[in-house]
Amino acid sequence: MQSTFVKNWFPPHERGKANAVWLIGLMVGPAIAMPFFTWIVSTWGWRPSFFVLAAMGLVPLFLLWFYVTDHPRQHKRVNQAELEYIERALKAEAEEEACLKTETLAERLKSFALNYRFWLLTINYFCIASVWWGMMAWLPSYLKAARGFSWAQMGAFSSLPYILGAVSILFFGHLADKLGRRAPFVAVAHLGSALGIYFGAMAPDNMTAALMISAGIASIAIGLPSSWAILQRIVPGKAVGAGAGMMNGVANGGSAFSPVLIGFFIAWTGSYVGGLMFLVGLAVVGCLCMTVLTLQKY
Repeated sequence: MQSTFVKNWFPPHERGKANAVWLIGLMVGPAIAMPFFTWIVSTWGWRPSFFVLAAMGLVPLFLLWFYVTDHPRQHKRVNQAELEYIERALKAEAEEEACLKTETLAERLKSFALNYRFWLLTINYFCIASVWWGMMAWLPSYLKAARGFSWAQMGAFSSLPYILGAVSILFFGHLADKLGRRAPFVAVAHLGSALGIYFGAMAPDNMTAALMISAGIASIAIGLPSSWAILQRIVPGKAVGAGAGMMNGVANGGSAFSPVLIGFFIAWTGSYVGGLMFLVGLAVVGCLCMTVLTLQKY
């Protein structure tokens, strides 16, 4: 739904920044939650944390219900000049997509499901999500068990990657819009992630390891807004909801196994390094996929 919303509200050349704004929540949330819930669990136990999470979940429902509309024309606070600017750009884009106009669900799916570029993008997003969820699940344990950090240090260093990632999303989302190219940023994101996690796993010093891995996770954030902007370019307007749902569903459904596979490689190799190398391999695959789209000027 967020991809449809962005495509309805923003001209193509502004979607990098628009995607960056909503994606920053993926970074700010863990950055705040890691130390906050570490403190709650260490002070009162794990049960109160669930009640806090339930209460926080009501906030976005309130905001969406009272402040969000599907189209700019439906929003009371959009002025005429802004409305004309948005609709003029969207009309031009719709005219370019007119030859790909779709009506039935089958036609909408066909408009992108037979496009190999869509699947390269989906594999890329699967790799991003796998690194993301894998590190979110295992980073606290790695810092505490393998690197010997205290509870307080673990909470702080667990949030550091997401603080850096929030900065990455905003800066590189804007830069991608300015340059008009997005695939190179996603390829660099994977490369930076692979290098950061690899050298972090190999670092003999605990502090260096934490900082390198934090930089690797922050690097993967560079590719988030650009991945969605490429999707909104590849998939025709009326099919963007289906395309976004398929990409997100395949990527996040597949990446749900990432923490399990990390655990398997840790058990198999007898070291956290084995699990981290699995994530490095995923980042390399994502980089290769986006290199293809980079060469095609996306």
